[in-house]
Amino acid sequence: MWEGLLMKRAHVLRGIAIAAVLVMASMTAGCLKTEIAMSISPGELVCVRDAKFDGTITVEMKGFLAGGKYDTLTVKFFEGGNDEPLATMRVDDLMIVVSPLGKIVKQELAELDGLVAPAVLWDDEGVFRGAKAQFTLTSTGLGVQLNPLVCEVGLVEAR
Repeated sequence: MWEGLLMKRAHVLRGIAIAAVLVMASMTAGCLKTEIAMSISPGELVCVRDAKFDGTITVEMKGFLAGGKYDTLTVKFFEGGNDEPLATMRVDDLMIVVSPLGKIVKQELAELDGLVAPAVLWDDEGVFRGAKAQFTLTSTGLGVQLNPLVCEVGLVEAR
């Protein structure tokens, strides 16, 4: 009688051990690992003084075990060969939600209030000096804190 009960318990424990090994193998192989990435298209943003940008932010989640909300976008504008930004802009009322159900989220740059090509991208003679922009999405609200996403794109003056 006890022998049968011990055998059932051994089978259950063996099954749990096998399941634990499979889950660990899946996580290290990447099946359950989650990665969130950001891209901006086009790769070079066309700049017109004090005008909105024509482009799209795409946030893509790969994997299943995560989700959250990005609510702040910071954009730093740089001159070629200079590590100090010419200008910094911040959009606080952003709502980019990633989840296992919404794996790809797109946000049009033109829809973001206050995000325009700053006048400091041009010198006093009107020569364009902007080289690149660094976009950083952060999660500052309540809930799950996500790692910041950073993407750089080139800047070109409109012809």
